[in-house]
Amino acid sequence: KANSVPEPNESVYHLMAHTLDLPYESGYRQIQQLSNPSSKLKVMTRVQLEQFQDLLQRRATHEPLQYLIGQWDFLDLTLKVQAPLLCPRPETEELVLLVEAELRSQQQHCSVLDVGCGTGAIGIAL
Repeated sequence: KANSVPEPNESVYHLMAHTLDLPYESGYRQIQQLSNPSSKLKVMTRVQLEQFQDLLQRRATHEPLQYLIGQWDFLDLTLKVQAPLLCPRPETEELVLLVEAELRSQQQHCSVLDVGCGTGAIGIAL
């Protein structure tokens, strides 16, 4: 929070789930449950703690969470993400859904060209 990192709590949850090698699909939710005082706590090893601290320091410099984790969900896909690719964003998911609806409404076959595609999220999703 002190470094004005967007969504700091979510960043911590994602990084902790990644560090503890929890399944990507459910790890975030499992970590949120661990933050509940009545839950059973999981202990990090020294190596995991060092990795987690390193990830937190990198996140504090505003390095994208997607780069730190190395993957990110986009619609129903999990994509590998690394620098310097643009990170998949929720706004792009909305755009893809709008384009998909428009393409479905067309009476004729349409082609879509995804230029400068980065992760390829748009092209893969369509």
